[in-house]
Amino acid sequence: MAVHQQSVPGVTDELVFADDLTGLRNRRFLYRVFSEGWEEITRGERSLSLAIVDLDYFKQDNDTHGHLTGDLVLSETAALIERFLDDEDHAIRYGGDEFVLLLPNRGKTDTSVILESLRRAMADKEFVSKEEGQPLEVVLSFSMGVATYPEDGSSGEALMTAADKALYASKRAGRNRVTLSGELPPDLEDEIDRYRTFPSKSVVGRQDLIETLVGVCELVGMGTGTWTALSGPAGIGKSRILHEGLRLGPEAGVSCVLTGLSEDLAAQPHAGIGRLLSEIRSRQPKAFDAIVEDADSARRWFLRAQVPEVSFSDEEIDESYSPSPHALRDSMLECFRTLCAGQQWLFLIDDVAHLDPHSAELLRVLIEEEKLPLAVVSAHRSEEDPDSDAEPAPGMAFLRSLDRLPWFDRRPLEPLSKDSVVLLISVLLPNHHAPTEF
Repeated sequence: MAVHQQSVPGVTDELVFADDLTGLRNRRFLYRVFSEGWEEITRGERSLSLAIVDLDYFKQDNDTHGHLTGDLVLSETAALIERFLDDEDHAIRYGGDEFVLLLPNRGKTDTSVILESLRRAMADKEFVSKEEGQPLEVVLSFSMGVATYPEDGSSGEALMTAADKALYASKRAGRNRVTLSGELPPDLEDEIDRYRTFPSKSVVGRQDLIETLVGVCELVGMGTGTWTALSGPAGIGKSRILHEGLRLGPEAGVSCVLTGLSEDLAAQPHAGIGRLLSEIRSRQPKAFDAIVEDADSARRWFLRAQVPEVSFSDEEIDESYSPSPHALRDSMLECFRTLCAGQQWLFLIDDVAHLDPHSAELLRVLIEEEKLPLAVVSAHRSEEDPDSDAEPAPGMAFLRSLDRLPWFDRRPLEPLSKDSVVLLISVLLPNHHAPTEF
């Protein structure tokens, strides 16, 4: 596959910026451009368009045909995208079935023409099984949202927000279309504001789980590490419970971070730990600064690879250096010892099925062997709990290995009672009266 690897000044070319499945750039590259390459890529007030591209209904096809077919679809989709880009453009697999395109020196008109051609090509795309050589019953389309510098935002983050709203408009209008920021329906902002009430600001009907979170915070406050795994079908409220941990932890004097994982991270060593450290950098910058200040070569290598917002001077980085597994493990253990010096932590991990084995093992060692004041509350869909003969996702295999350990607990979520559903509707939609019978 011909991969766009044109460099951005200020952003070092490294394999760490490549997505393993598609060969495109990855999320780390995008964040590094935002933090270190933005001034150069927009120099002289040049236009730059950013597009978020989402594969419509990919998850349904992935569930129907299996992950191998899903991987084939994503790889061929990446190749299709690249056919429509120039050498200075950048295609990024942002996560799962979502892509981000950076198009320097392109305004809205040029970008719209390119993306419309790409959208039509995708609608006509036929996927063929590599094993059987037969067409697959997979019909997919693209929904896209576009924002352009400088009119839609002066930073990469602002363009992402504007493009995401435009993507929402494409999906709202029926999918399989391109929407430009600035052409949104007048009522869209109000609708987005309404959806920001989700998840509910109040937890309804889950007092037992709130008490569980309080107990976890109390234990870690006393220096006892635990792992609690929440499970339940999609939409039952697992993520909402994790968000409640962000409120309860600080009330108990415990520092908290929340991160979500995606399927593409499962095969990337230490990606889960990298996401946690990125969140620590955002929410607890002083704690993060402490682990950067005393970083040895192995930790600098790790942080540079896994936390794209971090930068080091040329004097601090040896481009030829790569730590041994033993050196990296020792350095990361010392990293978390520094974090936990006088501070207790609660790590909240959503979609833990996609936790990579290296991160999972490090978390186990931190709790069981290092006995650091650190607790984990994770969430996963109950349908990801495998049958005994099925090949489990990495995170699920890890949770299964913890089942007999005294510091591990599983908490399945049951459906809410009717009264709780009625109350929840009144909280989310105060002007809507839920029917008494349903």
